[in-house]
Amino acid sequence: MNRNEIILMTEEFVRQRMKGYDSGHDWWHIERVRRLANLINKKEALADPFILEIAVLLHDSADSKFAGDNIEGGYSLIHEFMEKNGLTEIKERVIEVIRDVSFSKKNLSGDLNDPILLILQDADRLDAIGAIGIARAFNYGGFRNNAIYIPGEDQNVISKSF
Repeated sequence: MNRNEIILMTEEFVRQRMKGYDSGHDWWHIERVRRLANLINKKEALADPFILEIAVLLHDSADSKFAGDNIEGGYSLIHEFMEKNGLTEIKERVIEVIRDVSFSKKNLSGDLNDPILLILQDADRLDAIGAIGIARAFNYGGFRNNAIYIPGEDQNVISKSF
């Protein structure tokens, strides 16, 4: 199987894994991050483009926001997918990168000098700012049924101060 076929199979795997995700974390998020990561790597020439693309495609496939307590199950599926599709040589590196790329991860770990991690993390965070980032934040809140605003008992506090 050549690299283009592997990328197409990875795309399909990711589409299936992300079916139930909100639209801020859907296939189009992956595409935006993919374009940003490829642009960064084209300018910086730091990472193997194929490994970067596989990591970008898979980076939210085991997202804790959607996997809940079964995040390790998500990583197992990624591991199996990579093993079955000729990605054994890069499997451990890609899985380590996607474990470490999360915005919510407070304590950085892994190889903090790995260009795959750095590029993917920058691209993912760029997709979390600006108008798209604001839209994604509201979308995720709605997906989780979080209220935008719940007025308190004293609603007149603000109006009285003006």
